[in-house]
Amino acid sequence: MAIDRSRIENIRQYMNKHGGIATSDRYLVMIPTPPLLETDSGDRPKQYYDNGKPAGLELLEKRNISKWNKESEGSGLSIVCDSASMPGISYQTSAIQDIGPEKVYPYATSFEDLELSFFCSESMRERVFFDAWFESISLITETNFPKFSFRDDYVTTITIDKLNRRDERAYGLKLIDAYPITMASQELSYVPQANDAFKLSITFNYSRWVYNDIIE
Repeated sequence: MAIDRSRIENIRQYMNKHGGIATSDRYLVMIPTPPLLETDSGDRPKQYYDNGKPAGLELLEKRNISKWNKESEGSGLSIVCDSASMPGISYQTSAIQDIGPEKVYPYATSFEDLELSFFCSESMRERVFFDAWFESISLITETNFPKFSFRDDYVTTITIDKLNRRDERAYGLKLIDAYPITMASQELSYVPQANDAFKLSITFNYSRWVYNDIIE
């Protein structure tokens, strides 16, 4: 089969005109600290108490870990985020019988959950940060009675930017009202692995994503 070199040249010219082929290794994820973790540990809201006694006090005192994530507007988690994805979108549909062939119409919008992976440092600050975030959503008490905080107190806006070769934002999304819903288990073993980097995988839910400003 002959190769259409004119087509290959057209592809090359197109890519050169638009900066080359995009790669997946240039991105920036920003995760601002949610409001409840910004509150000083000495001023805990009432929902953190069980029968008048402080619950989870030791962990809540570590909420000052938020300062680590806020040093340079979210630099802490941004630096160690080694894997991310641009979430997709889909419509829930329903078939409606009409004259002629059956037609399918959308009736609701669905957004995919976001999965992020983080390298853990020896200080385990990353794990402690998400431990405190989960605990700020629902405190684990001795009675195991569920106590959930107000949604506005534990959600944040996550920004995911796809960068070009000049580290400029070429495309970006903002995930509104995002919060963690799953923390994957972290395996420990005396047997060395080929890649023994200790990682933390977090799944986030959010209400919707919107476009971030795009550089023209």
